[in-house]
Amino acid sequence: MLFCLLTESSRRDDRPTDRLEALQQQQQANQKRLAEQPDNYGLLLVQGKLLLELGEYPQAKEHYSQALAYYPQDADFWMQRGFSQARQQQFAAALADYEQSLQFRPQDRDTLHVKADALLMLERDPEALETFNTVLGYYPNSDHLWYDRGLVLQRLGQTGLALRSFERALKIEPAAVEHWLAVAQMQQALGDGAGCDRTLQRGLKRHPQSLSLWEIQLNRLLDQQAYERALAACDRWDAVIPTDNVPQRAASLIARATALARLQRPAAAQQAWATAQEQDGAIAAQALADVPELGALLGVSPEPDSAQ
Repeated sequence: MLFCLLTESSRRDDRPTDRLEALQQQQQANQKRLAEQPDNYGLLLVQGKLLLELGEYPQAKEHYSQALAYYPQDADFWMQRGFSQARQQQFAAALADYEQSLQFRPQDRDTLHVKADALLMLERDPEALETFNTVLGYYPNSDHLWYDRGLVLQRLGQTGLALRSFERALKIEPAAVEHWLAVAQMQQALGDGAGCDRTLQRGLKRHPQSLSLWEIQLNRLLDQQAYERALAACDRWDAVIPTDNVPQRAASLIARATALARLQRPAAAQQAWATAQEQDGAIAAQALADVPELGALLGVSPEPDSAQ
């Protein structure tokens, strides 16, 4: 699919140095030829794709604007200029270009795909949902499309339909940890605790280093008053948190302090809490604000300056 190919091919860091240098040399050679043949359609097409592959999105936008001056009814040029703008987070401008492209090629599946993505980013959810439904008719096995459709449905408050969309994405691509996360969150939102727990167990078996899955699992264990299991989960969570991820480490310590306090082990709970405060006082203050009973449980109170 064009959009996915462009997205993947525009990651500079994934390019071997010799490949990157060859692309840059070709781009520079094309630019010289375009100075002599500014309306050469084939050359305009090739140069634009090179700029996108190199990740030169501002330059690509300018290039396609120049190409459109010669070929104002070319659907590819409109779509590619829109894509170059989307890569710069200019989604409204990108959408306008996609709409223009569709004027000349109304059912182009790749343009409809990037249009759906732009609508998603602009939070124009009813239109995005309609467009994703159309594109899925062309690409029913795209986990990305099912996942993005689920995000739209979630924002529209259609939680049950969002869950089914996320489940479809997960079935297609179980290697994507975000699919497991979305399914678990939707199951939890719908009150399906057993289903959520099963999804978390299966997800963590496949993705044992997922911080987000461990966080949800830990919170569920605390809610279920399974405090010993929560402590064990803290140990496993700590094992995968990067050393320099201070907020995650502080959050783990707060969860540990909560479980220890519930188990009536106040000294250990106080030690974990003190360490969490040392590592990230803002996270600790926010925890006290979000869970009022936490302060009483740990025997601490919010400091007036800590939440500011």
